[in-house]
Amino acid sequence: MKERRIAKWISYPGDHEIMLLNKLNMRRRDRELIMPPIWHMCEVYSCVKFARRFTLSVPDEIRIEADGRYNVELDIPGNYLHGDTSVLRLEAGEHSLTVSVFNDRTLPALRVTGSGIVSDGSWHCTAFDGIWKNAAETNGRRAPGAFRLPRRAVAYECVREENGGLLYDAENKKITQGILPDYSYNLTKISFTCGVCGETVEITDADALAKFQAGKDVYVNTKTGSQTLVDHGAAFTPPEGESADDYLLYTDMQVATYMDDTFSVDENGAPKTDEEGNVIGLYTDSRDNGTLEVQRYYAMLSAFNADNAEYLGVSSDYWTAKNTEANPMAAVKVLCNIDADTQVPPAQMIQLVQMLPQAFMAYVYYYGAELLAMRDQAMAVVNALPEGTTEIQKQLVLHDWLADNCTFDMGVMTNVTGSGGNPETDPIQMTTFGSLLSDQLTEMPTYTTTDAEGNTVNKAYYGAICLGYTAGYTYLLQNLHPEVYKTTDDAGNTVWKTPAQVGKDDLVDFIQAKFYADTAETSVAGEGFGGGAFNNVHYMNAVRLPNADNKANGEWFYTDVCYDDIYVECMAQYRGEAQGSIYHTYFLMSPQSIAKLYEKGKSIDYIDSLYDGYVYEVAKDADGNIIPSENVSSDKKYYDPTHPKYNKVETSNETKNDNTSYEDSWFSGAVSRIYNDGTNWYYVDGGSTMASQRGSVEKSDQMDNMKDQFDMKAIVHSQRVNVEKADRLKSRAVSAPDYWTSSSSGSMMGDNTKTDPHAVTLFDYGTGKFAQNAQAPVLENEAKRDFSYTEQYPGLTHSVGLYEGKLYFNLGNAIYTYDLSAAADANPVAMFKEYNTVNYSSDGRAFTATSYYVDASSSKTVQNKPIAALEIYEDYDFTSCYTPVTDESGKQVGMQFDAKKLTSNPTLTVNVATNFSFSYPDAANAEVRYSQEAVNLNPDYQRQVSDAGDNKNSEFLWCANIRDSAKMTDLLNDLANGASSEVSVAASCTSPAFTQTRTNKYGLVMSKKTVAEGDKALGHSYKFNADEGVYLCETCGLHAYVLLETGEGGTASMSSKADSGMGSMGSIGGMASEVTPVDPEREAATKAKDGKITLTVTPDEGYTIGEVYYVEAAAETTEPTEPTEPTEPSEPETQAEEATGKVTLNANADGTYTITKPEASITVHVTFKKVEPEVKSHAITIGELQNGKVTAAVNGEAAETAEEGAKVTLTVAPDEGYRLKAETLAVSYQVPGENATDEPKTEKVVLTEGEEGVYTFKMPTADVTVTAEFEQTYKVEVAATLEHGSVEPDKKIAAAGETVKLTVTPAAGYELESIHVTYGNEQEVTVNKDNTFVMPAGDVNVSARFKAKAEETKPLHNVTVTVKDNQGGTATAPSQAAAGETVKLDIKADDGWSVWRVTMNDEQVTPDPNTKKDYQFEMPDKDAKVVVEFVNNDSPAPEA
Repeated sequence: MKERRIAKWISYPGDHEIMLLNKLNMRRRDRELIMPPIWHMCEVYSCVKFARRFTLSVPDEIRIEADGRYNVELDIPGNYLHGDTSVLRLEAGEHSLTVSVFNDRTLPALRVTGSGIVSDGSWHCTAFDGIWKNAAETNGRRAPGAFRLPRRAVAYECVREENGGLLYDAENKKITQGILPDYSYNLTKISFTCGVCGETVEITDADALAKFQAGKDVYVNTKTGSQTLVDHGAAFTPPEGESADDYLLYTDMQVATYMDDTFSVDENGAPKTDEEGNVIGLYTDSRDNGTLEVQRYYAMLSAFNADNAEYLGVSSDYWTAKNTEANPMAAVKVLCNIDADTQVPPAQMIQLVQMLPQAFMAYVYYYGAELLAMRDQAMAVVNALPEGTTEIQKQLVLHDWLADNCTFDMGVMTNVTGSGGNPETDPIQMTTFGSLLSDQLTEMPTYTTTDAEGNTVNKAYYGAICLGYTAGYTYLLQNLHPEVYKTTDDAGNTVWKTPAQVGKDDLVDFIQAKFYADTAETSVAGEGFGGGAFNNVHYMNAVRLPNADNKANGEWFYTDVCYDDIYVECMAQYRGEAQGSIYHTYFLMSPQSIAKLYEKGKSIDYIDSLYDGYVYEVAKDADGNIIPSENVSSDKKYYDPTHPKYNKVETSNETKNDNTSYEDSWFSGAVSRIYNDGTNWYYVDGGSTMASQRGSVEKSDQMDNMKDQFDMKAIVHSQRVNVEKADRLKSRAVSAPDYWTSSSSGSMMGDNTKTDPHAVTLFDYGTGKFAQNAQAPVLENEAKRDFSYTEQYPGLTHSVGLYEGKLYFNLGNAIYTYDLSAAADANPVAMFKEYNTVNYSSDGRAFTATSYYVDASSSKTVQNKPIAALEIYEDYDFTSCYTPVTDESGKQVGMQFDAKKLTSNPTLTVNVATNFSFSYPDAANAEVRYSQEAVNLNPDYQRQVSDAGDNKNSEFLWCANIRDSAKMTDLLNDLANGASSEVSVAASCTSPAFTQTRTNKYGLVMSKKTVAEGDKALGHSYKFNADEGVYLCETCGLHAYVLLETGEGGTASMSSKADSGMGSMGSIGGMASEVTPVDPEREAATKAKDGKITLTVTPDEGYTIGEVYYVEAAAETTEPTEPTEPTEPSEPETQAEEATGKVTLNANADGTYTITKPEASITVHVTFKKVEPEVKSHAITIGELQNGKVTAAVNGEAAETAEEGAKVTLTVAPDEGYRLKAETLAVSYQVPGENATDEPKTEKVVLTEGEEGVYTFKMPTADVTVTAEFEQTYKVEVAATLEHGSVEPDKKIAAAGETVKLTVTPAAGYELESIHVTYGNEQEVTVNKDNTFVMPAGDVNVSARFKAKAEETKPLHNVTVTVKDNQGGTATAPSQAAAGETVKLDIKADDGWSVWRVTMNDEQVTPDPNTKKDYQFEMPDKDAKVVVEFVNNDSPAPEA
């Protein structure tokens, strides 16, 4: 008889679990208030279509039940049935049934019941996204959406139901599905002695026991500590006179209450009590269910983490050190941003210990294979580095790989409400999965959906935050060092160590900084970032360098990949994250430097670290009262008087690491990703390092309040737009040392002259010059335009990409290429692409700063915007890695990820900058928040979101970028083979109109620009702007500037405010002389309506004022904006003389000058005249010399006198057979004594050695005498008749008494037999064991004899062969062999068996490629252990 199939409720796969998890999460309560989760909660699909094709052998009646509204299509698509469709009568034959269920309240589900067709997992379903999957089936009579969380009392056992949450089976090390159980105590027996008869009474009947027990919720008064019990689940009413706000649900308990025969009541009905007030005969016992449940789930979490180090890594000391016997769950509390010593009620702790294992198990269960694939990609990048790469360089590569692959989720930090399926946050963003997979999660099958137009789009946007970055970097470094973190078990398998096994060998750890800062004082965004007090934690890594250079041996450093990746977005908050902008400021910083940086800014409570030598304690006064934090002023509305101040206390339990070796190393100033081609590193150096700037702040006692006295952002911006301190594109040999000793100027602006002796400058962004190729053009005009862009647009980054021997770098609004393989006589530079008109759209992300992308079909455009950053990176493609998995019946049961199918494509990503800034935070439409564009960044602006939401050029908060990405293969194919056409670009303020041939698809440059004769740039049209108080260009918004060109011999300054991108600097900590506004040649634009500028001119000593005048800036000429050929720069004074419209300025009575500024940009010229001083001459006397002579010359002519300060050249000419004796050439002169009666002193001048025999010195203010000594030299000659070897002396001539070193090199197969040195009449000279001898007073001859080496006999090593498990076949080999010999194995498999694997000393031995069955290997210089493993042909293959 055919078994009747049971109809199942079916739903979209995974949605049932999501619904259950959401129900569980929504049980979160705090003080009897519902407390929704702070993490992202995915939603189930509200519209699901179910479909099935089937054949009926006989007519059938089917019943349709749906949880939600539904419609039915039968047999033909679009054939919707009307009326009552709950029961359908179908004829025999083939049918197609489609049911679409709509439910916006709970889970859409369907059950179909019939004789010939029922609903089950063989049905297919889709969420209207074009992707069909096998439906998930659920047992039970009720629809899965009707499920209610149970609460059951059980005796120490877990009750499970299928298709619920995830549970971990620690014994079998498997993740299983099931209901998340509630653990509670159950009364199983009551036993007592009867007070009347004395007999023992036991009650075990379940029904009877139920009468004695009750569930109770325990509420605690947080002020008094008093407890109140209410029936479990009942509403809580506080005692009379008390407030419910003071009570907290602490836990739930199981309480047993029973009485014996001695219980009685008095005449008032009250229970009788004994002398101590206890009720006679009344017994109670209670058990804490909450604590039990916490312990069970924590045990699950601990077991899971320990067994899954392959995905999670080994717990580091930071976490393991938190837990103690008295506080076993401290690490969980810290992870959830709770103080470790806080007593968390079990009712709250349950939420934490349930959520964490659920999250971690889900990530491993669903994304484990993908994580391992990305880990292997990262390790492959390190493994590709050349031999000899240092530990620091490997960590640097992983730093950049992680920063490059991981996207920071700023939406989490700004609490932006998600739209279009974009989550605000998710615990995954705090894990290794979030950082290593990041955007790759959106390529997985479950993370796509369909928009209103039917397009497939990402359903979710993931990234990571600081904890995710830190976890990811920890995981990568642990995988980098298997010798530290892995071991071999008894079975020979490689396994991860436990934290205890790693012990003190740990190389990477976590650091937590607890921020408590007034955002209005510490953030460039003012109160726009969170508003008020920012009270949260930040994580970074501690890394130990056991073999670092110099004094760094065995010391701990801090690395913050997160802050380096998002420096512009989060630290400065000027601009959204731009791929390619990767700083290295926080790579290998000293723990002490990090502490000083944060503490100076009054931005933290404490830094929780094991490596800085300090602990932080709550500050208390003499009476024991907590001292409030000073990080937020008491006059602020968000001041919290209960937030404590923390004192920093030294501790002997930690090592104080203060090594700053790498804070000023070559990589510390890099602002781009650092590439390598196996020979050199390539990167953009940002000039002065942030570490140097921080050091200057830390040294100043006046810098305690950074906001009041010092605006770091203004200083940094001034350097970014300073031509003399401009970025440089550099290369550096991989083999060069990571660190070298260099001095620091210690100035406010840092050591801007930092010189790396191993780095080579390829391009200077300040001058537009290429330093290494004389044929390269000078991009002078482009560099000036780039400079103007940097003034107007905040957060721009010069960056670079490397692909097939070419560097791709951004300058202004264009991309250029630099061919590293170009010949010396060839031009290596070409324009690759220029962004003129850019069409763009938004992908709908809530954080709009990163949502825009280039869209040729869009009507929205921007014109001539600069590039914020670019990068060439590996785009890992997951989309082709998934294949359906089916069961024996062909039913699809899931998707299988195949890491072998993972591909990566070198991709150029360009971020076109806008100044669309975060102006309207409360707008319902995310894009409206960025509806206006500000121009001309000035650090003096308010830099915060105003309540009114108006943008009058004052808000530069998270300016948006427009993303443009394409595969490099596609781009280069388009450049080589794509169709092209001539495009016309309209004139702009700074560029004339031009035509240019570009490819049609990507707009790549195919020719030079052509400018029509007579055409010129539009030029700037400046009008006074009352809102800004400055002159602004009506077209592009650029500030009118004043160029101040000052000649040599004095200084000049203007009274106007520095508005050309600089802001008001004023006197900073008494060090105004060290602050250079913007650039020595660009100072200010006036803010006064009358346009009056006061110019003060001060000549240096020995100079007088020459000319003072100004010239209006003229529009650009017909010159095309193509790179110019290299030319010598012209002098500014000459240009000024040739300019038209020269306006001479006359001095006022007080010596100042007044400029009445026109409505245009002007250039002010100030020249100085030098007052020539009287110059004296002094005699040059050559002393009496023997065996040689010395002559003096000035300007190439023999001289017996020279003027003070003149350069004098001495030429030394020894006689034949003589040389100048070392350190005997001297030039001396007489200096009068301090008193008239004192003898004069003899001083020596400094000699500079040039070519052989030539020396120079600077003539002092006195006569000089030249002295020298010459010594005789003798020859060292080697016999020309040497056979079977050679001898090479380290010097060909030497003086008597000098040591001569002989290098002896025998020929192959020979060795030295004897060596002799003779002179004069065959007199023998003693040759030492190290082949050195002392030169006699005569020429010497060297001879040597070589003899053949005796043949060496190689020792034999043992060869042992074993067959694993002694089954499947036989294997033999010679018992001994010498190193280098070929050992052949004789392997024979039994019938039904095959050779599975052959290893020699744990290394794979592969069969002969021709025969596929013969095995042999080369004998190593040690014993060889061969293991042969056979596999039964009928059994599954063993694990690899």
